[in-house]
Amino acid sequence: MVTIPENGIRTRPPIRERLANRLTAAIACGLREPGKYADGNGLWLMVEGPHRRRWYFRFMRDGKERAMALGDANLITLAEARELHTEARKLLAHGIDPLDQRHQQKAADNSVRPTITTFADAAAAYLTMHEAGWRNPKHRQQWRNTLAETYPAIGAIPVRDIDTDHVLQVL
Repeated sequence: MVTIPENGIRTRPPIRERLANRLTAAIACGLREPGKYADGNGLWLMVEGPHRRRWYFRFMRDGKERAMALGDANLITLAEARELHTEARKLLAHGIDPLDQRHQQKAADNSVRPTITTFADAAAAYLTMHEAGWRNPKHRQQWRNTLAETYPAIGAIPVRDIDTDHVLQVL
């Protein structure tokens, strides 16, 4: 794309502008021939078959070439892939490796996962929350004993997995 300003001197846009955004949404959706197709600035569409296409970002970090998957091209549009690509490039500009950042984020997400509550844990929590309302000590003990009888059968089973057969087993 050559522009001719009023002074008549031909100029070309900077090389980065010429190399970026080569693909259009229509072209990206229509590509079915296996191969790698560059959008520019490290954003690539890899087509492995008519229904297997994915976006990825290729970049250099510490002298090594790295590739970061951005997602399935059948689910992520070209515009969304460009947004993900821009975010990854921003991280690189700040000296942060986007792949390392992703791995750290996943590790943090895995450490925050909720724990699986077993029936014994849920029963203990219930007793702790409600026994203050039971004024009779014998009544408190009856609750504890009744629930303790169920522990051998269902105490170690996660609450979400307890079904009718488990309840019938206890009864």
